[in-house]
Parts: sequence; C-alpha cells; structure tokens
Amino acid sequence: MEKYNAIKKIDRTEILVPSIELLTIYKAMAYLDRDYNLNLRGIAISAAQRQWFKGKVQKDARDIRALYGTGLTDKHKLDEILVKYNF
Repeated sequence: MEKYNAIKKIDRTEILVPSIELLTIYKAMAYLDRDYNLNLRGIAISAAQRQWFKGKVQKDARDIRALYGTGLTDKHKLDEILVKYNF
C-alpha cells in the first residue's frame, strides 16, 4: 500500500497521506459498512445511534462525491488498487 501513499511534511512533522484513489476506497468501504449496519441493526439500536449512523452514511456519500468530483482521481490507478486487493 505504500505505493498509494505520500509523505507530507507539516512544519517538522512528517505524515503519511493516502492517495485520493485510496482515500476514495476507504470512504466507500466506510459508507458500505455503516449503511449495512444501519439497515441490518436498525431495529436493534437506539434512535440516537440510528441518527448517528444516518449522519455518517450521508457524510460518507458527500465525501465520496467530493473526492471523485475533483477531477483528480486517476481511474486507472483506482482500478489497479481494486483489482490488486480483490475488491
């Protein structure tokens, strides 16, 4: 996965930042997981938890559209990651 990350320096601190393609996949996985939990466990969780999941699912969807909509996403790189890691 190191191929899909970059080291960015902020002041004197170096951080590992995922590529936009990898970040898009992370967000898509979070969206699917939270949506699945909301639909599967919707009756078994409290109203507050249900609202939290709904809010997170909506935010994940907005984030995915924003990341993909930047025009910076390399579709070939995205496909490469998906195929390489059996998505």
